Amino acid sequence: MKILGLVTSHRHLGNTEILVKEALMGAEEEGAEVEILRLTDHEIQACRGNATCLFTEKVCIVHDDFNYLMDKMNEKDGIIMGSPVYILEATAVVKQF
Repeated sequence: MKILGLVTSHRHLGNTEILVKEALMGAEEEGAEVEILRLTDHEIQACRGNATCLFTEKVCIVHDDFNYLMDKMNEKDGIIMGSPVYILEATAVVKQF
């Protein structure tokens, strides 16, 4: 089993990252292969809304790290996402993604 941990906090080694790492360590103890990524280390631009990805077989025309991150997610059997909560909402990078 392969598990991907996604950290969506801008604080490196902050509480969110610590909790995601703890969850991944538990999965690793059970025999899972784990990997961790910080969404804030990747460029994710806003969707331009031209829908070429929906109506043609072309990939998104926005040249950012979204397709790389989606490929990483599709390779895994499970995903653990950690996000701090500000004013009852997840961080902006989660919404952008």
